[in-house]
Amino acid sequence: KGTVSTKFSYWTSTDSGKSWTDQSAKFGENVIISLMQGSDIDKDRMVFLESSETKRDKRAIFVSSDGMKTFTEVALPAGVTANSITFHPTNSDWFLIQDFAKLTLWVSRDFGQTLTKLSDNVSPQQVYWGEESYEKLSADEDDNYGKKNWERVVHFERFTKNNFLRNYEIMSCLIPECSSAGEKYDDLKKYSSQNDMAEGSFRSENGFLFFESRMNFISLLHVSYQRGRFERAIFPAEVAHEDFHIIATNQNFVLLAVKHTGGISNVYVSDER
Repeated sequence: KGTVSTKFSYWTSTDSGKSWTDQSAKFGENVIISLMQGSDIDKDRMVFLESSETKRDKRAIFVSSDGMKTFTEVALPAGVTANSITFHPTNSDWFLIQDFAKLTLWVSRDFGQTLTKLSDNVSPQQVYWGEESYEKLSADEDDNYGKKNWERVVHFERFTKNNFLRNYEIMSCLIPECSSAGEKYDDLKKYSSQNDMAEGSFRSENGFLFFESRMNFISLLHVSYQRGRFERAIFPAEVAHEDFHIIATNQNFVLLAVKHTGGISNVYVSDER
């Protein structure tokens, strides 16, 4: 028999790497950090996620709002391990975390001091904040948490179960209770649910929503632009397609690589929308 020792250490430098200071003690004894993430709009705000390899009963996140000079340990709900974090694009107090093992999605609106569960059965790494220029919410509507605006919109992939089979769909809702974002979003969810959405195929960026499905062993790509209804992407009919890789979505068009049957791959560009 043998033992495996996993040691974590965290070092910082303030002189472009010429010298380093060991900061590991700030996380406590034998704590292993799996991921570090900072806010794009406030460089002093950092969150460190504790690894599931740490040998203690409850997991935590460590938050710093002063450029990592000090840290605050915040205990996670019982049984939860944070595997990913997604900061809000315009509010550094807000972020999403996922537990990949339990497939849960959580939101914090106070820089980690409290967490609210948004959903179960969420696909890992298939979570996106809303986009200011493209979300279509009814103007001047309020609820118990304030304005129903684009900042509160979250898009993610999740599944429901039917006789042990998983049916995947795109869910768009408002934090913190995952309330409905409106009829347009409900229609997008319905379409994805009814078209055999493939696991792990959801993507949201620059006003586009994408997902894949399968029909007769052929992959299909479905696209929504500016939250309009989904349309099937059309490719040359003479070559069947197996997989898609989206390269770019800027400037109102899509550049993507398509893997076809027979080992052929092509790059396509969409019509400008």
